[in-house]
Amino acid sequence: LDSLEIAEAIIKARQRKVRVRLVLEGDYLTVRRAVENPFESGGTHEINRLIHDAVLRTHINVKSDFNPSIFHQKFIVRDGSALLTGSTNFTDTGTSTNLNHLVIIDDEDVARIYSREFREIMQGHFGKLDEGHDPAPDVVRVSEVPVKILFAPDHNPEMEIMKQMAKTRKRIDFAMFTFSESSGIDDQMIALSRGGIKIRGALDGRMANQVWAARHGLLEEAIGIKLWTVPSQGALRKLHHKLMV
Repeated sequence: LDSLEIAEAIIKARQRKVRVRLVLEGDYLTVRRAVENPFESGGTHEINRLIHDAVLRTHINVKSDFNPSIFHQKFIVRDGSALLTGSTNFTDTGTSTNLNHLVIIDDEDVARIYSREFREIMQGHFGKLDEGHDPAPDVVRVSEVPVKILFAPDHNPEMEIMKQMAKTRKRIDFAMFTFSESSGIDDQMIALSRGGIKIRGALDGRMANQVWAARHGLLEEAIGIKLWTVPSQGALRKLHHKLMV
C-alpha cells in the first residue's frame, strides 16, 4: 500500500466509525540495506512506512506479513455484502502505470467466502505451513451465473484452470504478467491447440523473455497459438493482468 489516495480513503472510513482491518505484505515496510541511523526517515519503501504509521495512528487493526513468501492477495470486503478484487495492487503503479483490472461483485455469498478467508489470514492460517486448511471450494450463483472461488495454495487452482480450459470449444484469450514453463497450464494449451482450439495471449514483455517463461515452449510446440508481448514504454510499466476468457 503506497497510494496516498487509497490510504486517505481507508483512514477517512475509519474516521467515519467504520471498522477497518488490514493485512499488508511486510517486505515493503523494510529497507533493502540497513541504514546507519534507523531513526532518520528515508530509504526504500519510505512511503509505505509513512502510510503504515498513519494507519496505526488512526487505530486501524493492521497486520503485516513478514514470512519469506509473498502475500499476494488483493481484495476488499465491504459491509459483508460486496467484494472488490482483481490484479490491481493498491499502489501508484498498480492504479496508474500498470495494465490491471478490478472486479466488483455485489453479493453476500461471495462476500461471506472472502470474509472467511480474511479471518483465516488474520489468524495466521495461510501459506505452505497451513496448506489444506480451507474446505472444498465454494460455488455460488450471482445473478444466475455460477461463480467458483478458489484460494491458493489450499485449493490447488492450477488443476481448476486446466479443468476449465478443457471445456473450451473454440478459443481461449488470456493476459498474464508471469507465466512459467512446465506449469501444466502450458501443456494444456499445447494439447488444446493441437486439437484445433485457437489461443491468443498477451504477456508482459520483460517476464515473457525470462529463460523460465512458457512463451518459448508454446511457440515451439504449439500450432494455432498467437502471443503478443507488451513492452514497458512511456507511461506503461507492466502488463500485470491475471485473466483468461
